[in-house]
Amino acid sequence: LVAIAAGDAKRAEKMMLRAQAVLPEQPLTRLLVAQTAQLQGNRVAAQRAFAALVDDPEGAFFGVRGLIADSLAQRDYVAAREHLRTADRLQRN
Repeated sequence: LVAIAAGDAKRAEKMMLRAQAVLPEQPLTRLLVAQTAQLQGNRVAAQRAFAALVDDPEGAFFGVRGLIADSLAQRDYVAAREHLRTADRLQRN
């Protein structure tokens, strides 16, 4: 997460691959995958990873948050509104 925050795509990818090897299919690992893809400019991979997080009860809010940010960056306000509704439902549960 530090490498992602610092904008170091190369280091982020290295740490993400390490996390996948040690903790596969964990919400934090999925978040690292999504944010690393986002940092690398791979929007399709980032969306796919954030969507996978939405399906995980422990990571759902992080996934929706990533999808909201992506929708807003693309100026897709209809999708952003839908993701915000999903986030609201998740917070209520």
